[in-house]
Amino acid sequence: KKFEEDEEAGVPETNRAYWEEKTSPASMKLVDEVIAIAKKVDPAIGPRFNKGAIPLKKGAEFWRFLTLRPKKKLVRMSFSFPQSEQIEKQLTASDIDFDEYDQLRKRYVLVLVPGDLPKHSDVLESIISSAYKNRENEVTENGDE
Repeated sequence: KKFEEDEEAGVPETNRAYWEEKTSPASMKLVDEVIAIAKKVDPAIGPRFNKGAIPLKKGAEFWRFLTLRPKKKLVRMSFSFPQSEQIEKQLTASDIDFDEYDQLRKRYVLVLVPGDLPKHSDVLESIISSAYKNRENEVTENGDE
C-alpha cells in the first residue's frame, strides 16, 4: 500500500470548482452518484479533490480505497482489490467497461459513462462494498490508520 500513498504525496489539493471546469456536468454527476453509493457503505466517506484525481477518504483520514478520475465524457474509477473472478464476472455481466487487472498496483480500473448509473448501481454498490471491506481488513491487519 506504500505505492498508493506515494502516488498522492505532493499532489496539490484543489476543489470541486476545479473539476467542474476541467470536466463536464455529466461527468461530475457521475462522480456524485458514485460518492452517494459509497456513502451507503459508510456515511463517513467523502471526496478529496486533488489535481490529478478524486480519491475517496473516510472522515478526515487519508484512507483511500477508491479513486475517481473524471474526464469530459467518462469517469475512470479505480479500486484496490485482489484479482477476483467473481468481480470480473459481475463486471462482464453488467456490461460495465473495465481495463485489464493492474497487477502492479493490484487494482481494477472501471470506465463509467453517463447512463451507467442508476442502471448498474447494485453492481457498483457490491463492488464498492467489497473494496471498502478489503481496505478495512488491510488497515486492521497492518495497523496503518
